[in-house]
Amino acid sequence: MDPSTCGFLIFEPVKTSLTLKGCLREIAFTREVMKHRPDIKYYYMGYYISTCPKMRYKGKFRPSELLCDRSFQWVPLDECDRMLNNNDNKFTVFRPNETPAEMQTRDQLLLLVDGKILPYADICDLAPSLKEVADSAEVKEKLDAFASRIGSDMSGLILYLSDFQDIDTSE
Repeated sequence: MDPSTCGFLIFEPVKTSLTLKGCLREIAFTREVMKHRPDIKYYYMGYYISTCPKMRYKGKFRPSELLCDRSFQWVPLDECDRMLNNNDNKFTVFRPNETPAEMQTRDQLLLLVDGKILPYADICDLAPSLKEVADSAEVKEKLDAFASRIGSDMSGLILYLSDFQDIDTSE
């Protein structure tokens, strides 16, 4: 499931149609891309906060779904809106009875290191200078934070960290 996404669209309260028009253009672009890349089947509209006027237009598109960040299952927007309203629009787990999604670990993350794609766990087998970077508390903290936020569905994602670039590995 490869999605297409738009990072930012301009919002001007007086001219709310600009956002809607921008979205429609992004969807048209996604459909055009799909002709050449049939594996792209979805358009991802980013975050949705039901109480935010800048985001309400997103709820007008159907089908619209939000991701439960506990189970990583997609839930119809209408159902999510009801749950959010019942919870005073506070953080809401949309599928509380589902098994939590399997999460990645730091060792499973794929990194671009010295022009090669490697699991974090294999970096220590390379040059000592790379091992030193990989063992640093700062890098481990970054990777742990990232791994804790993605599910196993993202196992093919390759990370580029500047920490692993331009290191002299000629030891």
